[in-house]
Amino acid sequence: MAEICAISDDQELSNFVAANRDFIDKRFKFKVVAQSLKLNNTGNLEESAQLDAALTKVARLCQQFDKPLYKQMKDAESRLGGVLAKNMQGVALTPEDIRQAAGSAPLEAFAYWVVIVAALSAWEGKLSNPDVVDTAKKKIQELVEVRDAVESDFQFASFANIGSLGELLKMPNVDLLDYDIEQLRETVAVIEPDEDARQRAIRRLGCLACELERHNYQAYSPLVRRAACLHDMLLHGKKYPNITPEDCDIGPLPERETVSTLMKMQEQIDKKYSFEELVERAQKMTLGW
Repeated sequence: MAEICAISDDQELSNFVAANRDFIDKRFKFKVVAQSLKLNNTGNLEESAQLDAALTKVARLCQQFDKPLYKQMKDAESRLGGVLAKNMQGVALTPEDIRQAAGSAPLEAFAYWVVIVAALSAWEGKLSNPDVVDTAKKKIQELVEVRDAVESDFQFASFANIGSLGELLKMPNVDLLDYDIEQLRETVAVIEPDEDARQRAIRRLGCLACELERHNYQAYSPLVRRAACLHDMLLHGKKYPNITPEDCDIGPLPERETVSTLMKMQEQIDKKYSFEELVERAQKMTLGW
């Protein structure tokens, strides 16, 4: 965060955020807020204000980065909903029919694919629930057919700029399973042999996870966690928790006398009256009643 605070030029900061979008997730923001709180609690108000201002700028730049895909998602959800509704009505759809619903622009088609894999991840997460397991299996089968219709056509997959993301997200869900990191890296190397292209794909996966954090939690969080865990393991060699406790403790407070208002009033009365006078006043009050 110190690097971000040191950047004064707006365009340079925008470039920094764009180059590191996959690291600026809610976990990052949580850490920065904790640092700001600690600085504020320890009297470093100026540094705390600088952190807050930098985080506000970064958050706005992240929204700017995410905006193109964000604007496409609602319409993509509607288009996929139309495809699934026809399936439920028994309408026989060809792979070409499914691809035609993706849209006419590359980003529209990419958003359509994202909605498909997000729905697939969400239903896979329900397989452990015995109350909906049968429904989940049917939905997964249906969505796999839709996904395969999109990804199997090389020309369309290139048009949608899916790249190797599709194959990466077909791997076992490392968010739910323990997976050997070396085995994981070997598998990814088979999917994307070129090292530079592999790094770009992994970081793009992280960007996708960060961008989807803004969307409906129930619908998109399974894909967010899946993509984020895969990104973390391949780049850092381990999974990071969704949220970790952060230290914003200011340490032991200085010793000071704390006296309640009632105790202060009692002290004033004790100074003003002797014990005998207090007894006398109490007796007069009692007799008065």
